[in-house]
Amino acid sequence: MREVDLGKSRKARVWLDSLPPIGCVGETREIMVLPAAGKSNLRRLAAVEVYVPLGGRFQYGLVGCQVVPSQAGQLRVVIAVDESSSKVFDTSLLSSSLDVSYVGLPKEYIPALKEGFRLAEEQLGGTGAGDLVITQSVYSNIGSSPNTFKILAIVLMHLIHLVTVNPTNEEIVALFEDAWI
Repeated sequence: MREVDLGKSRKARVWLDSLPPIGCVGETREIMVLPAAGKSNLRRLAAVEVYVPLGGRFQYGLVGCQVVPSQAGQLRVVIAVDESSSKVFDTSLLSSSLDVSYVGLPKEYIPALKEGFRLAEEQLGGTGAGDLVITQSVYSNIGSSPNTFKILAIVLMHLIHLVTVNPTNEEIVALFEDAWI
């Protein structure tokens, strides 16, 4: 895990080839299919967490995935939905004095995640083939929003497609800057 300063008190954590210690979430699945462009050499595990203060409010969220490459000619994105969890993610970037971080993903964030993955696929000019399974997610009642999860999907997609094995902090910061649309 790497903690990255995004400037202006914004913070992110990035897991490359590992996942945060929160376990898997959700049994209900939403699936979307994206076209794949060529051979797959996707990173197998990745997660991203972000905390962005915005004056009197903030944005927060975490999304992690496992990728199983294939030669299927498509990228199947499988999103686990879990709205019933009361499990708290104690080690989040979010201060407990602001809000509580819950393990799981409410269904109202699904369209935003799908939009983020679609936008990232356009930005990348195609994806590697395989199954990208969202196995981990964390949200907060106050700080999470559809826009936050759209951005997380964009950054996560770029992370799993990074050619660089060990990206610099500057390269990671650039992914967030490019995603903040």
